[in-house]
Amino acid sequence: TGTLSRLSDDELRAALAHELAHAARRDPLMGWLLMVVRTLASFSPAAQVVARQVVQELEYRADVTVARLGHSAALSRAIAALADIPDSETDLVPPRSPRGFPRGLLARAERVAVGNRCERVFARPEPTRAGLGALRLGLAAVGMTALLFFVV
Repeated sequence: TGTLSRLSDDELRAALAHELAHAARRDPLMGWLLMVVRTLASFSPAAQVVARQVVQELEYRADVTVARLGHSAALSRAIAALADIPDSETDLVPPRSPRGFPRGLLARAERVAVGNRCERVFARPEPTRAGLGALRLGLAAVGMTALLFFVV
């Protein structure tokens, strides 16, 4: 109900279209798989960074889908509105700073990340698809596994 009260009708439609784009591409399944990988490779900072980048790309794909429908401005406003909620349970809001950590550093970094996400939808066209996507993904997975095995 908190989200419903913070978003206008057009922002809510854009947010729902974003979530439906995730469902259509089976992104929740990818999210669960990434969670398993991140847990199994919790010792590897490289695996954590790569997994986070994959999550950001999944978000970008859903954002682009909404932008193609003509709702990019509403989606950007919705993201900004939801990111500005103190003490909310969302990945758009940074966690509380650990003790001794400079206050505001995480909040500033998250504001920049949200701004970049909104700007990316407006400024950059959808990436072109290269052929052999599944083969490339498989080769990348094998390469990352070998790299993690031999380096760590």
